[in-house]
Amino acid sequence: MLAAMEPSLQKRFASLDAYSIIRQLKTMFQQQARIERYETHKAILECSLVEGKPVATHVFEMIGYFEAMERLGFPYSQELATDIILHSLHKGFNTFRLNFNMNRVSKTLAELHGMLMTAEQNITIAPKKEVLMVQKEKGFKKEWAGKKKQDKGKQVATKTAIKPQAKAKPKVAANAKCFYCDQIGHWKRNCPKYLKDKKSGASSSGTKKE
Repeated sequence: MLAAMEPSLQKRFASLDAYSIIRQLKTMFQQQARIERYETHKAILECSLVEGKPVATHVFEMIGYFEAMERLGFPYSQELATDIILHSLHKGFNTFRLNFNMNRVSKTLAELHGMLMTAEQNITIAPKKEVLMVQKEKGFKKEWAGKKKQDKGKQVATKTAIKPQAKAKPKVAANAKCFYCDQIGHWKRNCPKYLKDKKSGASSSGTKKE
């Protein structure tokens, strides 16, 4: 027994009998085996085939887990291992799973692997369609409406800015003195006397008339 051990273990167990050596070896490696068993069993339960991934690699991986559990002293039965593999397949294998269970087929894991590879060739995965959310569409409409309103406001402001200004009417000079009648409050061109004389012909040159 000591000859099959590593040098470090040989030195440790050199003075012990066979019974004591076995007890200490169990204590050393039992906890490690339990952790390995737990992690392997967890991986089996969490293993699932993703759409688009090959089924061959998936089944090979699960068979490796089952073999590891057998080496740890906790083997899965043939039927239980088959059920776990079928459960791990995606919805594209629903028809295959239904026919397999209805016909009560009894196959080894290697034979199940070959059947799944054949069934995989007849499975077509529909491409995913992009769906626009209503909330985003409403937000897009609000954004477009706000932008349109803003552009319209800019156009109105531009038109207002380039609109020609009306000519200001000349103001009446309140303190101006008329050079025709010497009165204050209007210019000569607005002088009533000048306009009257001009109409009657009394003033033709624009000189002041007494």
